[in-house]
Amino acid sequence: NMGRGETGGTASLPTWINYMRTALADVPERALPRPPGIKSAPVPDDSGRSDFHYAENEPPAPLPDEELLDPFLLPGNGGSEDIPATQTPAPVEERILPPLAP
Repeated sequence: NMGRGETGGTASLPTWINYMRTALADVPERALPRPPGIKSAPVPDDSGRSDFHYAENEPPAPLPDEELLDPFLLPGNGGSEDIPATQTPAPVEERILPPLAP
């Protein structure tokens, strides 16, 4: 029992960190090899960092850049802005299909 309200993270971890800092003071840091099946992908921000994922769980494709879509959203390219304001929809009766013949 560590005492009332104590947990390993609050009571034991600081002691372990201090011990390992002293024990590994003269040991050079080294990167661990990447396990098989782990791939890296750039993080979609300007940090230059990479994120890691399992090869069978590919991240979704990045969304297209808004600047690339701008020409398609301009008036004259078939958007809703191109429908004349004077054009009215057909009456409901004309849009309903007649019943099928037996």
